[in-house]
Amino acid sequence: MVVNEALSFGCPVIVSYYCGCVPELVIEGKTGFYFDPLNKNTLVKCLLRAIFEFDCEENAIFCIKHIKRFTPKKAAAQIYKGCVSILH
Repeated sequence: MVVNEALSFGCPVIVSYYCGCVPELVIEGKTGFYFDPLNKNTLVKCLLRAIFEFDCEENAIFCIKHIKRFTPKKAAAQIYKGCVSILH
């Protein structure tokens, strides 16, 4: 939920690609970057890219618009659907 919260405030993120939300929430260069936690150079690269590639206003607006699709109600429905599929 930390990634969701950051995006809802217009803050792009830098997260490990093992983070479960990467496919849905992290759009390279728009809502953030992801890195390989087993390779420190990829984290350094992401941090440097963030400094030079993020435009505060443009990325903030994109992050806020993108995260609006992922409401708590929709998240709860997906969790419920997953639980039901496990039980059947």
